[in-house]
Amino acid sequence: MKGVLYKELLEPREIITAERYSNQLLKVNEKLQDLRPYSGPSARKIILLQDNARPHITSLTKTTIQKICWEVLPHPAYSPDLAPTYYHLFRSLEHIFSGQYIKNCEEVEKCIDRYINFKDEVFFTRGIHMLPGSVWIAMMTFLNNKYVVF
Repeated sequence: MKGVLYKELLEPREIITAERYSNQLLKVNEKLQDLRPYSGPSARKIILLQDNARPHITSLTKTTIQKICWEVLPHPAYSPDLAPTYYHLFRSLEHIFSGQYIKNCEEVEKCIDRYINFKDEVFFTRGIHMLPGSVWIAMMTFLNNKYVVF
């Protein structure tokens, strides 16, 4: 599995709710099942790294994660340095949009799609390796070559 597995853009002024986030997790799980069919909890383990934002910690989200048999990697409160998507993917994406005037949502989506398709597997792996040293060692020890979803 290489690169971005699933993306969803929100409409302007739309926010992530627990319901939407849970639906996104289910869609990602479907994509993972297409790539590697599920044959029981011991067959593969999906470990989710997420921050402690409200939609991520609601009972609905916790129930969804249990339903799809994923495990959540513990994330200390107020630890934004553990969210590689924020500081690797989005910072890089920010440079793409810097100085551009984009007229509508369709242009934004096209730009993001080009950006994602241009990035290779090394780019995404590097984002994980850029985690702070002690966190990286602890996470890799905990994961032991399992899938990780950010």
